[in-house]
Amino acid sequence: MLELESLGRKKPVAAGPYPPAAGAAARGWRAAIARHARQIRKHRTLLVMAAPGLLLLLVFNYLPMPGIIIAFKNFKTNKGILGSDWVGLKNFQFLFGSDTAWRITANTLLLNALFIVTGIVASLVIALLLNEVRVRGLARFYQSAVFFPYFVSWVIVGYFGFALLNSDNGLLNTLLERWGFEGIAWYRSPKYWPFILTATNLWKTAGYWSIIYLAAMYGIGQEYYEAAMIDGASRWQQIR
Repeated sequence: MLELESLGRKKPVAAGPYPPAAGAAARGWRAAIARHARQIRKHRTLLVMAAPGLLLLLVFNYLPMPGIIIAFKNFKTNKGILGSDWVGLKNFQFLFGSDTAWRITANTLLLNALFIVTGIVASLVIALLLNEVRVRGLARFYQSAVFFPYFVSWVIVGYFGFALLNSDNGLLNTLLERWGFEGIAWYRSPKYWPFILTATNLWKTAGYWSIIYLAAMYGIGQEYYEAAMIDGASRWQQIR
């Protein structure tokens, strides 16, 4: 009887370092880590090339993000950000309780609308003009010339604007006075600033976007132009 009872019993299973569910999860994690390690080794050259850009993104876009806490504090330079008194939403109440916030919002929307509309139109016009240049050397020169302002820092652009618009010895006021007109206080006249900012934005960015549109135009097959010529389309009709 004892032998039969002993035969009917199940032998205990040796317990591993993890319970069955935890062991399966651990094996899954190890497999995922090994798979990612293989991907990193496979694409290590691309990762090394991307590392400087990722580092700049981290330093200038993500590390400063905790500084947003300053919006909820009565900031004092002698106390610092963390030592300043917490005021909650009082700064926002002060801002939106005046007409300044709505004026800022309206100016932002207006200027962005001007930038978008004028930028698209100017970029398309420049791209169409560049597309008509058939001499390869001239085409490369013009493309480089319109693309160059995109790499100029906004600080340098500000100095250019100051050299042009300075009330005392700016280039524009010097020319106006030489031609017998009275100089204009550009920096003290709000009505001129939408045009100044739009012109500055166009000078800096229109060349970049024109190259993007030009690349798309180069992707149009030559057979379409030839078919349009056979149908009697003018040059302007071909461009449209």
